[in-house]
Amino acid sequence: MAFFVLRSEVGFRLGIAALGGEREKELRLPVILYHAAVELRDRFARSYPLHPKLLEMLTEKTSSLSTFQRTRGMLRLLARTIHHLWRIQPPDAASIHTHHMDPAFEPIRTEINVKLGQGQYAPAVKSDVAAVAGDEPALAQRIDAQKYPGLPPVTAYVARTIFCISVAV
Repeated sequence: MAFFVLRSEVGFRLGIAALGGEREKELRLPVILYHAAVELRDRFARSYPLHPKLLEMLTEKTSSLSTFQRTRGMLRLLARTIHHLWRIQPPDAASIHTHHMDPAFEPIRTEINVKLGQGQYAPAVKSDVAAVAGDEPALAQRIDAQKYPGLPPVTAYVARTIFCISVAV
């Protein structure tokens, strides 16, 4: 897996400018946006390789679930996610995001269904978000295969993120 962090102010500006296609020009952001971007960069540097929004989701959203053991549960879920990422080595994984928690991977699915007590969503996850290998692909997986072949599975990423964030709402 390739991991990348912009560690300096200059690197941050060049990285943002490169995303906009203006590598040589100095980036001019509105002050409020600039400070928000710097704050996010600092949060990202502290939590790397985990994306700060993943940690925020795990600490804030799952804390409302009575069946979830906060620290142990978070560590178990993160360990299963990292194990899965290590096995599949996705080329687009620059850091570990919420969308990397793939319910198609049996240990993650079991954690969500049993430890998080969200088994009632298993049929919806299987049909819309992530089906188990060997089953008919879920809707998000079919969209990625039909409309975006050869690209990262962005539809599945969005579906997984929405599911993970909405589980504890």
